[in-house]
Amino acid sequence: MKKKIKHFILVAIIGGILYGLFSYHFIIYMGEDIKTVRPLKKSEPSFSDTFISLETGSYSGFEAILTQGTLREDGLGELLVELGLITQEELRKLEEKIDSGG
Repeated sequence: MKKKIKHFILVAIIGGILYGLFSYHFIIYMGEDIKTVRPLKKSEPSFSDTFISLETGSYSGFEAILTQGTLREDGLGELLVELGLITQEELRKLEEKIDSGG
C-alpha cells in the first residue's frame, strides 16, 4: 500500500512539473550585458514555444518573434521593452507594421 501511495505521489509531482512547464514560455537571452531566463505565462498550456531563445532558433529577429501570435498575445513585446532590448516606441512601430501586414 505504501508503495502505491509513493508511486501516486511521484506521478502527481511529475505531472505538476510538466503542467507548469507547459503553462509558461521560458524566454532565454544571453547577451553581452544581460544574461537571463524569464518565465512568461502562456494564455493556455501547450507544447508550442515553451523555450524561446532570443538569439537563435527559427526566429530571425524581434519582428519574426512578435509575428508569432501567441507570444505577442502573452506579452513578449512588453518583456523585450522591460529587458531594454527595444524601446516602447520601437515596439509600437513593430506592432503597427505586423498589424498592417507589412
